[in-house]
Amino acid sequence: MLKKISLVLFWNLIILLFLVVLVELSLGYWFYPTPRQVGVTCFDPVTHHKYCENVHQLRYMAKDDGGELISTYVSQDGIAVEKPSNMNDAFNIVDYEVIIIGDSFIQAEEIKFEDRIGSRIEDLAGVHVLTHGYSSWAPVIQTNWLLTQNIQKGQKVIYFVMSNDFTPSYANSNLSYHRTVVKKNKISGREVFQFAPSRSDEPHAAVALKFSQKITNKSFFLARTALLLKSHTKATSTDDLNLFQDSFEEYFNTCDEFYANQTTQSSMKLMIYDYLVFSQKVECWQDAHRAEVISGINDIRRAKAYLDEVGAELYVYLIPSGWAFPGENMIGKASAGYFNLAPGTLVSQQGLAAFMTQELNKLNINFTDLEPVIKKLRNKGEEWYFPVDGHWTELAHERLASYLVRDLNIHH
Repeated sequence: MLKKISLVLFWNLIILLFLVVLVELSLGYWFYPTPRQVGVTCFDPVTHHKYCENVHQLRYMAKDDGGELISTYVSQDGIAVEKPSNMNDAFNIVDYEVIIIGDSFIQAEEIKFEDRIGSRIEDLAGVHVLTHGYSSWAPVIQTNWLLTQNIQKGQKVIYFVMSNDFTPSYANSNLSYHRTVVKKNKISGREVFQFAPSRSDEPHAAVALKFSQKITNKSFFLARTALLLKSHTKATSTDDLNLFQDSFEEYFNTCDEFYANQTTQSSMKLMIYDYLVFSQKVECWQDAHRAEVISGINDIRRAKAYLDEVGAELYVYLIPSGWAFPGENMIGKASAGYFNLAPGTLVSQQGLAAFMTQELNKLNINFTDLEPVIKKLRNKGEEWYFPVDGHWTELAHERLASYLVRDLNIHH
């Protein structure tokens, strides 16, 4: 009898939720625009894509990453802020001594705002830090946004870039963004690119959404269910993943035929192939890889020219992936839906770092590869990258903030 009652209650609940969702979908966006885990990323002609303004972003972490629900509050200017009461604060670039610009590693939705690198620097150095970035922002986007700002003499601007920015196979590489430029505008006498959005019938969206995403966006219940399900997603077992087992650092000084082998290329995800290319010296690269990196360097040069003009400083840091370190990002890198790398695989970015060091030094631009820095700062057994998600943990943000304060002599 109890089982029958429970079953009736269960199906009545399912029917009720179904009816509620139907009402939600018929009414459209109750809280629009309200991006969530599968939410809308808003188009912007200057940065191509960014946070939608005045939203509360929710992020459920996978169970193996802690399973927390992380809130990010976004201001009327599309910039992440500490709490809801700051969402209507007026933004002025002159209020900050340090300006950090980057991609999802700087966006850092995986941890609370007060634990992110900019907040940590503020606590340590007593200065005001602007942390601005979004997933897949490459140098061309970072510079484009920077050129729209009234940067002041003495301000420190920090760029965080990553190998993804220069991988030819990636849809959001630096050159890929350049191909979406529709025209150039003048803002305060500075040339700024105007981007075109990807094809989309979603209002204000930067990218086209799948049908399931469109439905989920319109329903609070479906959105929360999707978040919960994501937190319980399990990575593929690593038992049978034997694509690579060795560190590829040994290949730096010789252009091993492995990289030119078409069979090898077709047996792995293209982005993995790109990462392996960047582990070798530049003489081993293909023309497409070299062109991507030179494109990024040219955009960094544009930023340097502007900052020199106003008397501000530029520092560029190259972020390594978790694959560069033993025991990091173990579940994510081994997932079949992700990169399908064997657990013992280590991939260095030393070839990319060496070429960027050479070229940026010619331009008198301060450049640091964070791979050797993290190797030095990281103690054995510490977790600097989330096992599934692959971005920096709280510990990484804390240690790197301390490093930056010392390295750049940041103080009030």
